[in-house]
Amino acid sequence: MIENQGLGYHFWISQETYHQLKNKSEAMLFCYHQMIHEQFVFFGFESKEERDFFRKLILVSGIGPKLAIRSLSQVHYQDFIQWILAEDEKSISQISGIGKKTASKTILELKDRLPKMNLEGKRISGNQPFQEAGLALESLGFDSQSVQKVLKDLEIQNEVKELEDIIKQALNYLKKNK
Repeated sequence: MIENQGLGYHFWISQETYHQLKNKSEAMLFCYHQMIHEQFVFFGFESKEERDFFRKLILVSGIGPKLAIRSLSQVHYQDFIQWILAEDEKSISQISGIGKKTASKTILELKDRLPKMNLEGKRISGNQPFQEAGLALESLGFDSQSVQKVLKDLEIQNEVKELEDIIKQALNYLKKNK
């Protein structure tokens, strides 16, 4: 339960986030909320990176927000990302609730959406404003392939560098070619 200005909110959190918050009286969470069965459900994350991975994970058909948060309680998000990038279907399918078919689908749908990472889990490539623009555009309902193509073209042109400008130009292009 999180209290903010006299209101209490129930958050679903991963084990990793729980351990980070366990003995703190004050904390900051990166949040994701969704309307499920006519009620708001809140998901909280200790890091922005974990939340961003969660948002990508729930885009996979067959993985809803509750399965995604349970999965992140079983395995650290950086390990999950490494398994996807390594196409390690066996490790992913050992997560409770994710079978072989969903593991395969997860790899197929997310492999190209994830930033490349080194062995410590740090990003080694990817332009942050373009990655954030991609998440924003996908959350607006644009399909990932179209978004990635437009963002790649904008990045190659090297004319826009600010997040707001990237999103504006991408939206203009996506609306014209819808």
